[in-house]
Amino acid sequence: MVNTSMKGSATELKAKKILEKQEFLVEKTQRARYKKNQDFFGVADLLAIKKDSKVKFVQVKTNRTGGALLRLREFAEKYINFDKVSIEVWVWYDRKGFKVYKLTEFFNAETGQNEYDWDYEKYIK
Repeated sequence: MVNTSMKGSATELKAKKILEKQEFLVEKTQRARYKKNQDFFGVADLLAIKKDSKVKFVQVKTNRTGGALLRLREFAEKYINFDKVSIEVWVWYDRKGFKVYKLTEFFNAETGQNEYDWDYEKYIK
């Protein structure tokens, strides 16, 4: 039987290494044995910064999004300035790699309001 906590930590480490190769300074949340959620602001496993780049909030998942897309979208609508911050969900699919979902903000001329939607990149390893 697979230990999901260990698998999740290994997946977060893979994502962290990819971001560090892209010259981001990456901070990973610390795991506490008996605490339920140690994510940054309750929504991100990794926080990545790089000069002349947006700050990245990255939620890492394995084989499914698990409700993260909706939770991050709601968080972003309240708190995020998309000129300065990128909201991403990195989903590791076994034997394929990461599929990276990025939340984008756009202006809807019909409603006269900003709206949000997810774009995704092909798999990265």
